[in-house]
This record gives sequence, C-alpha cells and structure tokens, in this order.
Amino acid sequence: RARGYYLLGQLYLHQNQPALAEAAFQKVFRLNANNALAFQSQFQLSLLRGASDPRLIRRLEKMAQTARYEDYRDQIYYRMGQLYAEKGQYEAALQAYRKAGSAGQSPARALAHYEAGNLYFSKFENLEAAQKHYDTAATLIPEKHPRASEIKALQARFKEYALLKERLTRSDSLLRLAEMTPEERDRALETYIQTEVTRRAIEKARKAQEAAGSAPTTPPNPFLQQSSQSGARASGFYFDNPIQITNGRQEFVRLWGDRPDEDHWRRRNKAALPAADRSDPAKTRQEADSLTVEWPEDMAQLTPQRVQELKKKLSATIPHNPAQKRAVEDTLLASAIGLAQLYTEVFSRPDSARRLYQWLRQRLPHRSEAQVPALYGLYVLSRGTPEAETYKHELLHKYPESEYARLLLAGGKAFTPTTATLDIHEALLRSYQEGEYETVVAFGEATQDRWRGTPSEPGILYLIAAAHVHRKEPHKAKPLLQTLLEKHPQSSCAPLATKLLDRLNRGQTELLAEAQPVSSPASNTTPYTGQSSPVGEANFSGFSAQTRPGETILVVLLVPKDKIPSETLKQHLARSNERLFGEQRLNMVVFLYNNTHHLAYIAQFPDYRSAEAYIQAI
Repeated sequence: RARGYYLLGQLYLHQNQPALAEAAFQKVFRLNANNALAFQSQFQLSLLRGASDPRLIRRLEKMAQTARYEDYRDQIYYRMGQLYAEKGQYEAALQAYRKAGSAGQSPARALAHYEAGNLYFSKFENLEAAQKHYDTAATLIPEKHPRASEIKALQARFKEYALLKERLTRSDSLLRLAEMTPEERDRALETYIQTEVTRRAIEKARKAQEAAGSAPTTPPNPFLQQSSQSGARASGFYFDNPIQITNGRQEFVRLWGDRPDEDHWRRRNKAALPAADRSDPAKTRQEADSLTVEWPEDMAQLTPQRVQELKKKLSATIPHNPAQKRAVEDTLLASAIGLAQLYTEVFSRPDSARRLYQWLRQRLPHRSEAQVPALYGLYVLSRGTPEAETYKHELLHKYPESEYARLLLAGGKAFTPTTATLDIHEALLRSYQEGEYETVVAFGEATQDRWRGTPSEPGILYLIAAAHVHRKEPHKAKPLLQTLLEKHPQSSCAPLATKLLDRLNRGQTELLAEAQPVSSPASNTTPYTGQSSPVGEANFSGFSAQTRPGETILVVLLVPKDKIPSETLKQHLARSNERLFGEQRLNMVVFLYNNTHHLAYIAQFPDYRSAEAYIQAI
C-alpha cells in the first residue's frame, strides 16, 4: 500500500497537482512501511512545502537523529540546509550543509559542499572558504551526475583563484624579505618557522581526530576476518570487496595516521627524492619550499640546530640580486593582473579588483608593466566618474607609447574587460566582426604569450580558428580547435568548436552562421557599439523546426542579470528540476552572457512537447 501511494504521489506531481501529491506522500509516511519509502515521502513533502511549514525542519531533524534513517542523513541535512537558505538563515544552512558533507555516501554529500561554497561566495564573500568547499564537491561528485560538469567547471575557476593568490602572497613575501636588513630577515624567518611548525602540528592533530571520528569504535581487521571464516571464503577476494577495502583503510589510518604515498617511511634522506614523488596535489597550501625543507612534526623537535638548518634552506629561496628580484616581481605582476581579471569577469567583485589594482601601483611604482594595466583597469572600473578621467589623463601623459594609450587615442573605446588578456579578446572580436581576418590571425599570434593560460584563451583560440576558416586555411584552424577542446572542454565556446571541427574533418570548409564567434554574427551590419542585445543578435538562417530521429531538444533561458542573482536562479531551477522532472536527470549550467544576462542551458528533452512542458512549468 505504501509503495502504491508513493507512486500515486509521483503521478500527481507529473500532472501538476501538488495538493493531491502531498496527501499521497503523507499516507506513505503514516503507513511507516520501510525506511526508504518513509524517507522519500518526507523528502518529497519537503520539496512541495518548502520553508513554509515550520514543523518540517523539526521533523527532518528528528529523522536525522533516528538510527533507522542513518543511511539518509546526508540527504536529510542537505534538504535542511536548502530550507534554511530559503528562509535566509544562512549560518544554520551552513551548519546543516557541513553535517551533510560528513555523512552518508550519496551525491547529496557533494551537493552539500557545493551549496556551502555558494553561500560562502554569494552571502559571506569568503572566496577562500568557497574554494575549499568547491574542491571537496568536485572530488565527491560522481562523474555521471547531471551537475558534475557544472561543479567541476566552477572548481576549476576557484582553483585558478587559489593558485594566483598563493603566487601573489608568496612573491610579495619574498620581496619583503629581500628588502629587510639581515637582522630583520633573521627574526622574520624564525617567526615564520615557529608559525609553520605549529600550523603543521595542528593540521596533523585535526586529521588524526577526523580519522578517529570516522573509524568504527572497534574497527575490524579484514585480514583476520577472512582467515576466521571457518574455511569459507566469506566475501571473496579482499580487493574485490569495497566494504573490506574501506574498513582496511580506516584501520590503517587509525594505526598509522593519514600518510602520503611513499616507498619507505623510515628512510631519512627524503629530500633526495624528486618533488613529484612526494607531492600531494590535494594539498593546495603546499609551497615550493615545503618540497625541499623537511619540517619537524612538532615544536619539541624544533631544536636550535634545526632552526638554523631551516633558516639556511629558506634563505636560498629569497631573491638577492636585481635579476632575481625582477623575476619575482614578474610573478607578482602576472598574478595580480590575473586575480583582478577573475574578480571582475568571474566573481563580479569590482571593488576587490579596484583595491588590487591600487595595491599593485603602490607595490611596484618603478615598473611601467604594473602601472599601465593597473591604470587602465582602474579607468574601466571607474568609467562614468571623475576618477576615470584622472586615470585616463595619467595613462596618456605618462605612458603615451603604451598599447593602452594607443587604444584610448584610437577612439576612447572602454572595453568591458579590465585586463590585457580581455582587451585582446575584445579587440580581436571587433576586428573579426569587421571582416579583418588577417588582423585577427596576426594580432592573436603576436600576443599569445599574454593570453595563453588565461580565462580568455578558449574565446581567442576560437576567434583565430574561425578567421583561418574564412581565409580558406582549415589546416591551420584544426590544431587550434583541438587545443581548445583538450584544454577547455567546459568553456562556453566548446560546443561551437566541436561542431566546427567536425565539419572541417568532413571537408566542409564553410562557416555556418551558428558557428560564428559570440557577441554578434559576422553578417550583422549593425555598427559595433559595445552594447549588445541577446535577442536582437539572433540569426536563424539554416535553423529548422524539424528534428532528426533521436535528436534531443535543448532549452535555453535568458534572464536579465539585474532581475535575479545567479545563485538564486540556480537554486530555483535546481529545485524545480528535482521536484517536477526528477526522473529525467536534467543537466543544467548557468553562464553570464555579455555581462547583462544569465543564460541557463538545460538539457535534454526527447521532443518539443517535453521541452514546451518544461518551459511552462518553469
């Protein structure tokens, strides 16, 4: 009976009759048939009622504390976190997400870390905490989960942020140490050594505590269990049994601690090993000196002799001559520019970008390579204010021969991006739209050392490849498209690159309208003004309402950026997808389009009727 009512509730949901569905799910819970149905009925009720039912969170909390629902705790706490977030209780939501992230084995565990990262990013503006949660979510999410690509793409952005910030902090620290007197440097190194050893000891104790908390009270020894099965082979070969492998791993951590993979732990001369043999890619805090310095495990081992040894090794990383200092300054400069670009383009944090540009000007006043892009970035961020004219005047008078000065003198075009790499992308796009394909290729290749490895790389690669196609040079376009797909499979232009490469491989060298680079089609004769209307730029040439057998339908939602925050839109769509179309496992990604609209891309529907039903439901 309980299963019948549960299926009935699902049918009512498909018919968009929430009241009848709610009544059916309530009957399932009252019948109390089994753990799975009782949990699923409560979960469906929570999706239907949302945060409007004050008793719902208490009921879910009670379920989480009940032993019979132990296997569902991650899903329960994940749903509680969503309810708290809907009510604006973000601290409580974070607490629930943390509990979900440390319980159970379902995808809800990864999604809880993902939502916690969203809260830290959008509500608390703590990018470091958000980055850690996104990293964990990307590690835990199953490869075939509908949101795996979205989570991993976001993690890649934040991983880039963490790397740039680490480089910036390290370069700045090395330069400050180089500027100190020998006595000041000696005291600073001693303080750093004591702080680092203390931090490592605390981190080691925390990991040991987590390992002890996750291990069973009396952890079984899988080898002893197998040998005591009275001659039977209980669970078969040990490494074919995931439960025994998990128990064995927990037993190892309990006895020996959480160790990195090494061939022999007792060998003392570990510094002789190549760095790649001992580095752990999961430890993003690992610094270059950590690969060559053998740190004591606790303060008791930090003898005066060890302190002197550590000082000597750390001193070797500090720049001592002008060439070394300039190399460190170059790293600091590139990291600061890249970080400002992420703040503006990806994270929508213009104030953080502005502060970083101002800091860069003060930090490297003697380097024009720092002053010019910082001035231009401040000019763009301050556009429309008196400060913008001040920055523009200083840029034109102090650095009249710079690329940025020539850019302003050529028409005063203030591009949306704030860094050199994005200026290059906009300049190439404008040249492409004006049919100057030779300029696109030549300028793109001449500036590749500045946009390689930046967020603008996929867009620039596609622009150059498309220009080669227009110039009847498909053999030069193919390697660029292959590089784009290999290095940036999650980028917004990857689908276009896939289609274009497929056509070129089939010998079709004509560029379709749908394969034109983003912003506006090449055939559009409207003058370029820097502003674009997503609807007005649509080009439907070659578009057909007829589908081929097996062809799926995609739904794209375009929402003005000023109407709703990106994270609110994602949460609304995710809840609606789960509540109304859960069995279809829809894939959803939300992009920022032209810095004016949110573009939600939802896949996939078998026919137009299903797609239309989805649009009406949303």
